[in-house]
Parts: sequence; C-alpha cells; structure tokens
Amino acid sequence: MRFVTTAIALFLLLPSFAFAQGKVLPEVKLTINTQISGPTDGVSFFGGNPNMFDPNAPFTGGLLPNDSIWTFLHGVNDGPSLQDQLVSETVVDIFYGNWSEESTFCELKLDLNSDTSKLISAEFIKNIPYTPGSKPITCSLQTAGQNVTLTIAN
Repeated sequence: MRFVTTAIALFLLLPSFAFAQGKVLPEVKLTINTQISGPTDGVSFFGGNPNMFDPNAPFTGGLLPNDSIWTFLHGVNDGPSLQDQLVSETVVDIFYGNWSEESTFCELKLDLNSDTSKLISAEFIKNIPYTPGSKPITCSLQTAGQNVTLTIAN
C-alpha cells in the first residue's frame, strides 16, 4: 500500500515538476502563403535564428506558386550578446535565386518575449516589389494574437 501511495503522489507532482523544469510556452504560429501566378525565379524563404523555430518544421526552403506552409516560433535566451535579453529576435527573408541582400525583396522581423514567447512585434524591415514577369510580387502581413501570416502574391 505504501508503494501505491508513493506512486500516486509522484504521479500527481510530476506535472508541476515538469513545468518548473521546462516552461510550456505559447508559441507564435508563422504562416507563409504564396499566391503567385507566372514566373517566380525560385522564390524561397530563410529564417534567421534557427533556435527559435520548431525543430520539426522548416525554417528555410523553396516556395511553390500557390501554397501555404507554417512553422512555430518560440522565445529563446540568446545570451549576454543581446542588448535586451528579454527579447528574442528573428528575421524571415523572402528572396529569389540564391540568397543575398540584393536578392531579398521582403524581410520580416519578429520579436518575441524570451520568457513567455508572446509576440511583441512583427514588422517589415524591407518590402519592395519584385518583378520577374509582368506582375510584381509583393508581400503583405497580418497579425492576430499569436498568429502571423505573411502573404506573397502578384
């Protein structure tokens, strides 16, 4: 009986112990929608600070003309090199061809609270139309709570 009582007590305490060891954080869902018709010249995306991205979801790759991909982001403490350790920052570059500063036509900056993973801000650092064909490809942004949607369309 003593073993059963101890086992039940440990079972009841386990969730609080696990929570104290590793926080269960709300994550930011980032969705990238593409609504492109015509030539794309290999439009792709790249997420900086891969530590913030869900390890089971992509943080880089090609974008198909009419597709939707998503991933989750969470706050991380990047160490003393950051000016403000309470903010986790990453960027998502949308580019064509091979990645470079010149080939990036949209750059989205996302700031999350390092402790709670709450979205602080989502804003474009760079957003210029890209014209591989007759219609320019542009980026737009929507946020709703912990959901960020980046739409790439022409």
